[in-house]
Amino acid sequence: MIFCGFYVGTVSSYLYTADSQQNGVKGQQQLEHGQQHVADPRCTGQRPPIGMKICRARLSRYYFDVEEKRCKKFNYDGCSGGPNNFATKDKCRRACMKSGYYYST
Repeated sequence: MIFCGFYVGTVSSYLYTADSQQNGVKGQQQLEHGQQHVADPRCTGQRPPIGMKICRARLSRYYFDVEEKRCKKFNYDGCSGGPNNFATKDKCRRACMKSGYYYST
């Protein structure tokens, strides 16, 4: 099961490894009942900022919306934004909707 940040900015609940962002879901936290939950720090639910810099790209990208529990499309300018920024809807789903926890069509 994967948890992708229930509330914006609540990363203290999870333990991330140094290569979490580079290699996808790597951070793990062992819970009391022997369950393991993994968290991908890219799945914050925050929409990437719009209009922070003047850039000329207009790329279709996807971000994970925690409230709606689905990946949503946005236009990326190519130079602003944060980690919640996926090149395809499939990559967003794989990172943030594992094991049917947040699965949405």
